[in-house]
Amino acid sequence: MRFITSLLTCLLLSGCSDSPTDTYQTYQSRLQNVHEFKLAPLQPLKPIHVKSQWQSKQTVTFSLLELGKINHCKLSQFIAHHNSQLGKVAPQSEQIKYQINFIQHAPECIQQLATNQIKTELIAIEQQKRADLYGQFKHMLLAEPETSSLFKLGKTLNINEAAGLNDTLEALTTLANLDKQIKNQLFNTIEPAELTKALAQLNRSQFTSQLITSMQQQVHLNQQLTASLDKIDLQTLCPIGKNHQQATIFANVFSQFYLKQLQGYQAQLTKQFRQLEPYLTRLWRNEHNQLISPALVRLIGSETEPNLEQRLSTSAKQHVQWWQTFFKQCNISPK
Repeated sequence: MRFITSLLTCLLLSGCSDSPTDTYQTYQSRLQNVHEFKLAPLQPLKPIHVKSQWQSKQTVTFSLLELGKINHCKLSQFIAHHNSQLGKVAPQSEQIKYQINFIQHAPECIQQLATNQIKTELIAIEQQKRADLYGQFKHMLLAEPETSSLFKLGKTLNINEAAGLNDTLEALTTLANLDKQIKNQLFNTIEPAELTKALAQLNRSQFTSQLITSMQQQVHLNQQLTASLDKIDLQTLCPIGKNHQQATIFANVFSQFYLKQLQGYQAQLTKQFRQLEPYLTRLWRNEHNQLISPALVRLIGSETEPNLEQRLSTSAKQHVQWWQTFFKQCNISPK
């Protein structure tokens, strides 16, 4: 009775299916059961550590005395909150929203002021904030927990798993639109609350970190097994003029696990990454098309470095090429 209960629980909660990593390890062990060989070391997964180098260039500030002279302006409410204790410890996203609100409401306040030192300073501050905001937005993408956590290691995705992908795409679309508006200084078209909404969507979904982790894991597993198979003397598997039964069984393991399960899973990861890649490339590059954190080259790539999708594709291609050589030399075909 206890066994039946456990079985039903397993079926309901997880479907009793192995994770893709478990499937890959079973694939390796089944091959080793057919023909003994030593596995090469498996490269450990490494998180992508992002760090911002941005520093504000703003040198002009507003004193409390000067603030009192513009308290008839709506702008003064944003400045007062920003200078409060809560404002001083606000996360980067709230700092961005403050800068946008300042830029949006400063012109109206400037128009209401007579020509004096306060008006001159307010104009200078607004201009500096306009110049600073794009760099500060990029800094936020590296510093805000919801965006920096995209590059941390997470659990791996299962076959056909896509939970959180739509939320992630919607959030990245919003951030990409904000990026474009700030870059083109279309400040009056920005709705600051959209930033909070996008970050909340990313917080609900850990899809990006799970996808990146899954792809890295599959790259390393492909590389490990291919390097191990490379050391096999194929003449021991399919000697000339002798029965190739062992080689046939060896090939069947490849067909059962890699062709029928793992190859499709790796294609799934590639397809999902291609949906995210345009947003990752746009958001985490600056106005000079340079990565805003060098560590991101492992994910996004460069003119000289492959991105994560290309590394997965290369590792899969090299793995299949080994098997093509095997099939040719042993004169058998995958089933």
